Amino acid sequence: MFRSLGQEELTAVVESLPTDPNLRFVIFMEALRVVDYWTVFQGLLPAEKRMAESDFQLLQWGWNRAAAHLLTPLQVPGAIPIRESTMETRSYAMTLLHQLGRSVLMHRSADMLECGFLVAEQTDNGFVVRKANDDISASTFADLLEFSRLEELERTIGASGSSYKDWQIFDPDDSDLPSRVGNFLGRRNKEPFKKLKRFDIDSLMLPLIRPWESGHGTMMGYGAEPEVDYHFLAEALENVSDWRSDAGLHPNTTFGQSTGADITLVAVVLIGLHLKHIRFALVASKHHPKISIPQSLTIWGPEADLARGVSEFTGLDLVNVQTALDVITLRPHEVSFLQSHSTPFMPLLFGLGNGVIVRPVSSLARNPLLSITTLVQWRDPAAVNALLKPREEWLRSEIYALFQGRRYECISGSVKLREKKKVVTDVDATIFDRVTGELALFQIKWQDYHTNDVRQLRSRARTLAGEMDDWAESVTEWLLGKDGMTLAKNLRLSTRKNRPFSAIYLFGISRSTARTHGYGYPTKHPSLALANWPQFHRVRSEVGPAERVFHDMHLVLQTETHETVDARPMPVDVTVAGRLIRFEDLWVALNTEDDEGAK
Repeated sequence: MFRSLGQEELTAVVESLPTDPNLRFVIFMEALRVVDYWTVFQGLLPAEKRMAESDFQLLQWGWNRAAAHLLTPLQVPGAIPIRESTMETRSYAMTLLHQLGRSVLMHRSADMLECGFLVAEQTDNGFVVRKANDDISASTFADLLEFSRLEELERTIGASGSSYKDWQIFDPDDSDLPSRVGNFLGRRNKEPFKKLKRFDIDSLMLPLIRPWESGHGTMMGYGAEPEVDYHFLAEALENVSDWRSDAGLHPNTTFGQSTGADITLVAVVLIGLHLKHIRFALVASKHHPKISIPQSLTIWGPEADLARGVSEFTGLDLVNVQTALDVITLRPHEVSFLQSHSTPFMPLLFGLGNGVIVRPVSSLARNPLLSITTLVQWRDPAAVNALLKPREEWLRSEIYALFQGRRYECISGSVKLREKKKVVTDVDATIFDRVTGELALFQIKWQDYHTNDVRQLRSRARTLAGEMDDWAESVTEWLLGKDGMTLAKNLRLSTRKNRPFSAIYLFGISRSTARTHGYGYPTKHPSLALANWPQFHRVRSEVGPAERVFHDMHLVLQTETHETVDARPMPVDVTVAGRLIRFEDLWVALNTEDDEGAK
C-alpha cells in the first residue's frame, strides 16, 4: 500500500510535466534555485520564517527525482533558457519538490516497515506510523553525534593553550616528536590558512557588488579581488583534510586519467567559489533590495572559462583540470543514476551538454567530496576497489598517530595470525604499551554509510557486526596457550622476553558506524570494543596520558555501545495521494545540555 501510494504521487508529477525539453529545463532551474535558496537560508532566517524541518527534508528528498525527470541536454551551444524567478514560479517548484519528496518518503517507509523498523495502523482516511522501537534512532544519532562531539573536543583542545590532560601541546610540522621525558600531544597549526583570511571580508566585498539586469529579473553581479578569492580558498582548505578522510578520497587513488590529488585540488577551488558566491549573496541581501537573491544563488557559465580559471589559479595543467572536472561534473545522460537513489545528491557542477555548466551552492549542504566518490562508483562499480585499496593503511596511520612516542610500539602493516602455517585471521593494527605491558589489537572496517537506503544500511550493519564478532572469536581462540615470546614473534614486536603480556584488548574500528544493534545486528563478543573513528579519537583524547590507556579506553567504549540519545518525537502529518499519513516519531528533536530546542 505504501509503495502504491508513493508511485501514485510520483506518476501524478511526471504526467503533469511538459514534454518540451526547454520548458523542462526551465523547471529544473527553478527547482534548483529553490533548493539552493533554502539550503543557504533555512538556518539563517528567523524561526517564524523557516520551513518546518520535515518539509525542508521532503524538499531535499524530492530533488533527485526532479533532476532525473527534468534535466535534458541543451541543443544551442553556450546558451540556456532563462526566465524570471517569481513567488509563483518558486511556489510551483516547491510544490513539485515536496510532492516528489512524499513519494520518496513512502518508499522509504515501506522499506522500514518490511525491515521491522516501523509499524503502521490503518485509520479511516489513512495510517498512523510509529517506530517499532527506539534503537534505530538512538544508534543512528549516537554515531552521527560522534562527529560533532569530536569537533567540539578539538575546539576545546585548540583553546587550551600549551597543555591539555597533562599533555604538552606541540606542532609536529615545526619539530620532531620531543625526545625528553613527558607526555606530548601533536596539534597541527592551521595558521597558514588563517593568514589568508580577512576579518573585514564583508567590507571588502560590498563595493564589488552590483545589480545585473538580466532582462528576466534583477540578478547579482560582482567584481574580482584577489584577497577575496584567497579568503574563501582558505575556508575550503581548512576543511579539506576532514572532508577527504570522510569521503575516503585518497590523493594517490587513480580514476581513469585523473588522481585523487588533482580531483581534490580542483574541488577545493570550486568549493571556494561556491562559498564566495554564497557570501556575496548574503551581503547583497542586506544592501541591495532590488537584487533577487532566490534567483541569484544558482549561476551558470562556460565550462571552458571555468577550466582555464582553475588552471591559472592552481598552476595545474589545463588538461588535468578538465579531466578532473569531468570526474566532478554530473552530465545530463547520467541523471538516470538519480532515479532510484533516495539519498539527496547534489554534485559540485552540472554539465548541460552544450558547453555550459551550472554551479549549485547547495552541493555544500554535506561533504562536497562525497558527491565525487558517489559519481565515480555510479559510472564504474569496479571503482570501489580503487577507493578501498588505500583505506586500511590510511585509517591505520590515523590510529597510530594517536599513540606516538617511545611509550608505544606500533607495527607497520597488518599481521597474519597462523596456526600450523595456516592463516587463522589477520590483525590490521597492533600497538604495544611498553610501560604497562598492555597490547591492543585492531580490526579495521571502512564501509560507506553515506546513504539513507534502509536496506543498504541494514545489510552493511549485519556484515560489520558479523565480521567483527568472527574476528574477535578467531583472535581469542588463537591467543589461547600462547606464551609471551610466541606472541611477540607472531606479532612482529621488538620485545622477545618470554613473559606474559599484562592484558590484551580487542578493538574494532569502523569509519562511521559502530552501533549496529540499532539495525537489528548487535555485536556479541564480550572481549570486543567496537567504535566509529571519531568516537575512538575522542575517547583517546579524553582518557589522555593515563596509567593504563588501553584498559581505560576499552572500558569506556564498551560502556558507550548502548549509549542513548535524548530526543523527543515530532509528529508530522503528510497527505499522499489523498491519504493522511501521521508519522508519530519518524522525525525527532535532539535535546542538548545547553539547548532545549531541536537539533
